[in-house]
Amino acid sequence: MKTFLDLALVILSLPVVVSLLTLAFTRYGEARNRRRELFASAFAACQAYREFPFVIRRRGTRDPEGERLRISEDLRVIQKDLSFYQAWVATESPSVAVAYGQFVSELRRIAGGHMRTAWRNDPVANDAEMCISDIDLSALDEPERVYLDAVVRELRFAHTVTSWVQSRRTRSKAASNAIVD
Repeated sequence: MKTFLDLALVILSLPVVVSLLTLAFTRYGEARNRRRELFASAFAACQAYREFPFVIRRRGTRDPEGERLRISEDLRVIQKDLSFYQAWVATESPSVAVAYGQFVSELRRIAGGHMRTAWRNDPVANDAEMCISDIDLSALDEPERVYLDAVVRELRFAHTVTSWVQSRRTRSKAASNAIVD
């Protein structure tokens, strides 16, 4: 009789377990997609900033003051976005935050230097000058690769599970230390 009851309990519990597993995997997928979108948006902000040496060199000549204001305002928005994403990425992943912070620092140093030079130069005067070859941003390739590699590692399933377990242990340890104190 006991075996029959055990079997019945297992059979009746199975749909609950399957439902809980489905819910867990659905939430994991949603969280992963949210994080992927965050990391991609953070990357897009870097790419927008990276374009500004070219934007400055291609600025219009009919209204120099208007162009300075337009470009400065666009750049201000992107600077705000870079800071916003640095803070947000830091709340999602310490390892990605380090890589992103280094990428942004190098971006500001290298692309920012080219922006300063671009402002000192005359804007392009004709179609032939639109292909700008004297701005070299290849030094950003390595920090960009490091960031993207960190994102890929972060979004792997095994890494996500390990991080989740570690965060639970840290919270549990912090809670027990708070109780002891």
